[in-house]
Amino acid sequence: MQFEYMLSEQDLLEALKAQHGWPIRILPFFGGLLILSGVAMIVQNPRQIGPPLGGIVIGAGLAFGLRILVSYTFRQDKRLHDRFVAAPSDDGISVSSSTGSSKFAWEAFTKQLETDRLFLLFQGPVCVNIIPKSGLSPEETDAFRQLIREKLSHGDQMDRKGLSPKTWIFIVVASVAFVLMLLAIRNVLRQAPPQPAQTHSTN
Repeated sequence: MQFEYMLSEQDLLEALKAQHGWPIRILPFFGGLLILSGVAMIVQNPRQIGPPLGGIVIGAGLAFGLRILVSYTFRQDKRLHDRFVAAPSDDGISVSSSTGSSKFAWEAFTKQLETDRLFLLFQGPVCVNIIPKSGLSPEETDAFRQLIREKLSHGDQMDRKGLSPKTWIFIVVASVAFVLMLLAIRNVLRQAPPQPAQTHSTN
C-alpha cells in the first residue's frame, strides 16, 4: 500500500484539538463569554473602558489565538507545504517528501487516534504523525485503519491515567476567568441606572 497526501491548516488544528481534547475545544466558548461581558460593560458605562477592554482582549486571545498560532506556524514551516508519500507495511511505515524520508517501526508508536478527517500516530505526548484521510481512497482508508489497529493494540483512544499538570492549570485559569466574568456581569447589573418613578397627576 502506498498513498500521497498534503497537509492543511485545518489538519493541524484538528490534530491539536484531538490531541488535547476538551480543554482546547472550550477555549472559544470562554473567549466569547469574555468578549460579550466586556462589550456589555462598555455599553453600560462608556467612561470606564479599561477593565472591560482588557477582558475583550483576553477573550479574543482565547477565542482566536489557537487558530492564529496554527495559521502562523503553517505559513512559516515550508516543510508542511510539501507532498508526502506514505508506505505502510507489516514492518512499519515510511514517510517521504522532497526534503527527506523516515521509516518507523510500529513499535515506535505509543498510541493512535482517528478523527473524522485524520489518522494520528503518536510517538510520545507531543510528537504525532498526521495522515489525512483525503489522500486515501475508501478502500485504502479501511485497509489502513485495520492495519494500525492490528499493529497498535492501544485502541482508538489515548491512554488517560489522569489529568496532566497543564490540564489542571488550564482548569484553574478558566475557572477563575469564568468567576471574574460573572462578577463583572453582576456589577454591571447592579450599576444599572434606576428607572424613573412614574408620577401621576390629579386634576
